[in-house]
Amino acid sequence: MKTSKAIQDETARTAVTFAERLRRRLLTTVTLIALVTLPAFFLKQSQAILLGLAALPLILGGILSFTLAARRVETDMTALAHREQDLESLFLAAPNAMLLVELRSLAVLRANQRVSHLLGRPISQIVGSDLTGYFLPEFLSNRDFLDRMGRQCSLDDCEVVLLNAHNVPTDTLVSVRQVNYGDQSVRVLGLTDITPIKKAQLALERHATFDDMTGLMNRRTGLVMLGKSMASAKRDACQLAVCFIDLDDLKAANDSLGHSHGDWLIRTVADVFTGVIRSSDAAIRLGGDEFLLMLPDCSTDECERLVARAKAQVSQRGLDRACRISFSYGVVSYDPKKHASADDLMAAADCLMYLAKQQKKQKVLSYA
Repeated sequence: MKTSKAIQDETARTAVTFAERLRRRLLTTVTLIALVTLPAFFLKQSQAILLGLAALPLILGGILSFTLAARRVETDMTALAHREQDLESLFLAAPNAMLLVELRSLAVLRANQRVSHLLGRPISQIVGSDLTGYFLPEFLSNRDFLDRMGRQCSLDDCEVVLLNAHNVPTDTLVSVRQVNYGDQSVRVLGLTDITPIKKAQLALERHATFDDMTGLMNRRTGLVMLGKSMASAKRDACQLAVCFIDLDDLKAANDSLGHSHGDWLIRTVADVFTGVIRSSDAAIRLGGDEFLLMLPDCSTDECERLVARAKAQVSQRGLDRACRISFSYGVVSYDPKKHASADDLMAAADCLMYLAKQQKKQKVLSYA
């Protein structure tokens, strides 16, 4: 692994090598000058001049070589300094967290302040550490990302889960680009914390799937699930029972005791349904005071017994608050020949519920 310090040290050694070459060539030039001037003491003036003229091209060539070498050292050092400054400016000005990572070992070479905020660690701890240490291995997306990093595959906008200093998972979007830094190829990682976005996404998904008041599946999701259960029952020749439920006198309760009491009635019934059904069943709030129970591998008799338990619990909850809670219902067993869609099956159960509610009202009238 070559860190930024190592690259600077290597550049310094290169500069020393060029300086040593300059020293040697300068020594050669001095020797040549001496060879030109010393014979003047022993030879005639004209012969010394001729010898000097003959050696002049060699001297000029040496001086030109020294000049070019010096300019090359100066140019290389200036270019390296500019690259260092450009990279430093890029890291400081970047709106996202950024890491500079060694290509093969995945060791962190550089990090900006936003990475420190993201990981909850000082930069001094991040630089020199192993990139893989920040990835939770139990997430498939993390394992796939590190595998592709190790195989030097191209990477764009990968969703990973990083672990910060407080052991809190952080949903992160990572973009990777390969660049040349000094004399080695490295990767620049841009990291964006998308935890707030993921939380908002989950909240929207829950809002689109479940009823806010009761926590039951909402009508749209429930009908989709019912359609799938019908297809499965038809394919496997299994029973499927549905129960359409409507609370009795909810409007009267709202008018006399207030909507907060009506909301309590709805939540109470939903809680009872959730407690009596099996893990394979589903309770759905269709809207208002209407509910639907979806019971795979269940006969109508079994469904009736389940509803009877629910009615007993609902009545007890009402007695605990000195109020009356009841509901009417209709139970239908799915028949592929009669029920072509989820709406058809639900409508059949709704029709039976309505008849039951009418009969209940007629009994009340006859008692009166």
